[in-house]
Amino acid sequence: MSLSSSRFQCFFVVAVICAITCLAGCQKNDGVFGVTSRSFNWSDKLTESDRIPGVDEGAISFVKLQSGPTEGLSFVIWSDLSSNTKVDGNSATDGASYEGYQAGKDGMRINFSAKTTDGVTGSLNIGEIEYQLTDGAVFLISTTQEPPVIERIKLDLSKFPKTQEEITEYAKTNQEIEKFFASLNVKKATDQK
Repeated sequence: MSLSSSRFQCFFVVAVICAITCLAGCQKNDGVFGVTSRSFNWSDKLTESDRIPGVDEGAISFVKLQSGPTEGLSFVIWSDLSSNTKVDGNSATDGASYEGYQAGKDGMRINFSAKTTDGVTGSLNIGEIEYQLTDGAVFLISTTQEPPVIERIKLDLSKFPKTQEEITEYAKTNQEIEKFFASLNVKKATDQK
């Protein structure tokens, strides 16, 4: 074997080792991992007979699960329960998850949990029912009926209100949300007669 052939083999081995080391240790991590959430409870100072649960009083939990893509996977739980909310998120490089609940003064409580492994697809459980988050990310929940009524709607969450004041105004101006809660409140009043 000639000296130039040995040098070539040595150079080749060193190049391969450097390439493998670079690929293993120098890969760019494009992912963002975490859970962000915000919750609001509100109740307007209207008499109970004038109040529409879910519009004039309610709770919202806005959640974003990030497990890879920077945009993440967002959803909203919007209910007519206005007493208490609890949220807890967890994330790692293999996914993100979230658990929470919304509760009313009367003891009614809606539990929910969500998970994603890729930040693009995921599932949400409300009570015992599982939903795929790719089919719509806003869940309206009315507890004026037994069992509670859940409706999924599609809204652009990048334009979703960010403060409690904006949310209470949005509840009164978004026709789809106002119609859902008002129609169920009318049914409750009719059933009580």
